[in-house]
Amino acid sequence: MYNVEQMRQFIEPVLEYDGEAVESISKKLHVSKNFLEQIIRFLPGVVIEGDKIVVRDRLLLAIYGLRLGLPAKRLSKYLSWSDFEKLSAQILSSHGYLVYTNLRLTKPKRLEIDVIGIDVGPGRSIVIDCKHWKYGISPSSLLEVGRKHINRVITFLRYASWVVRKYPYISKIKYAIPVIVTFTTPKIRQVNHRAIIININELNNFLQDIHLVLDELNVKPISIDDVLKTNTLI
Repeated sequence: MYNVEQMRQFIEPVLEYDGEAVESISKKLHVSKNFLEQIIRFLPGVVIEGDKIVVRDRLLLAIYGLRLGLPAKRLSKYLSWSDFEKLSAQILSSHGYLVYTNLRLTKPKRLEIDVIGIDVGPGRSIVIDCKHWKYGISPSSLLEVGRKHINRVITFLRYASWVVRKYPYISKIKYAIPVIVTFTTPKIRQVNHRAIIININELNNFLQDIHLVLDELNVKPISIDDVLKTNTLI
């Protein structure tokens, strides 16, 4: 077994040289081909196909690097917005949520939702906005992003009936929790006591302890009944 430092130093090069031959990468890193192949066996989301190193799950590997202490700003440059969306959807599904991605409303209002998970029993929906920020964002900007997402969710709830035919489980929604998912650790955790901001590595724990988190942050879900009763933003 290799130690943490040995594993950590190969994560970024593997992300950077994804698809290149093992021998070529080993020369760039000044290690033997055999040693590099052994390291690859312990890296999540990475395989050797033929003579090439292939990263099948970039986000999984990046999160592993984050856990080993690599800076989030460096790792994020190897990721895309779709990586966040895919993993968010997978995590929601693993908790029993019915998931829609890239949900679009074209009328009477235009909006798009990255990921929405619906727990049919209680009628709870988690509405996720995936943010792929390569660098930090100021608290004021983060607050503005949060407010926009809250308004997006309110608009969606108000006109949800327009998309029920295409997304039938939307009819089961009783209330929604706006969630912004980032890669870096956010400086602010809630916005207007309506939206929650977490990094992707925290999403699983958030779903496990959702009621505890809501209570701790004093966040109140947005009820569809309240939205339909008023013409103003909640």
